[in-house]
Amino acid sequence: MEQEFGCSHCYATSTPIWRYDPSSGARLCNACALYLSRHGTMRPLTHVQVGAPRIETSDECKWCTHCQRWRPRRGGRGKGQDVWKCSACAQYQRKTGKLRPRGMFNNKYQPRIRRQSAYARVASVHPESAQSLRL
Repeated sequence: MEQEFGCSHCYATSTPIWRYDPSSGARLCNACALYLSRHGTMRPLTHVQVGAPRIETSDECKWCTHCQRWRPRRGGRGKGQDVWKCSACAQYQRKTGKLRPRGMFNNKYQPRIRRQSAYARVASVHPESAQSLRL
């Protein structure tokens, strides 16, 4: 059972950045997500470019049999089993020997937490010394 992979609204397969619908968590292309955030409604399909790349059948995503979600193909099959697990479920099982608990499933998109640069840390604590570092 394969799912088509791309924007859940206009079915585009390429975009500068993939975004997510805050209410449903559905995957959106950059254009649809920006239109949604600006206008509060989904982008009319009349705005979609004719001839833009569309989703064909793709095996870039697979259905995780444990957490029941479509995930990129980075996980793996269990030994001698006809199941496929996403990378999060497979890594948890490899590390602990148990299945990933339901409480660990996250249905919301979480952006990566970025660390503050060394210069910014110094500047926030000692603004006068940061000027000398800046040169």
